[in-house]
Amino acid sequence: MGMESGDTILLSVNIHQFKFLLLPFIFLKTISAIHYDFSTEVIEKVSFASTYLNDIYTSIEETKLRNKIFNKTKTIALMYVVSKARDEEILPDNQETFLEWATQYYTREIAIPNATSGTTSGDRVKARNSAPLVHMRQYLLSLK
Repeated sequence: MGMESGDTILLSVNIHQFKFLLLPFIFLKTISAIHYDFSTEVIEKVSFASTYLNDIYTSIEETKLRNKIFNKTKTIALMYVVSKARDEEILPDNQETFLEWATQYYTREIAIPNATSGTTSGDRVKARNSAPLVHMRQYLLSLK
């Protein structure tokens, strides 16, 4: 399955087609090929987050668990969480810690269902992206 100009950019990846193999060089080539004007900093952040999450995704052997944590909406939120947590210097070096948090948040504690589904309005997207980051900050504090 080849990617053509305009087919996809990172924020609209269909993980069921690509099995979440977010290989940064593919996206860099895609971004370059379709002439989007992304800064080097944005491309680096996307590359780092996609590699970090891909390592976690491929480490999950149980398909049901993998599907509960990673879908189109949640993957975008996770990209945001990884990027922001890295900026804040709270991103766990140990990806297992991140997976434990994601498992807890997306399979056991979704106390804020509105933050994981809904429309694409600005407020809904902001809630879906910021709620997991807030939860992760609290989770990491509880580990100390």
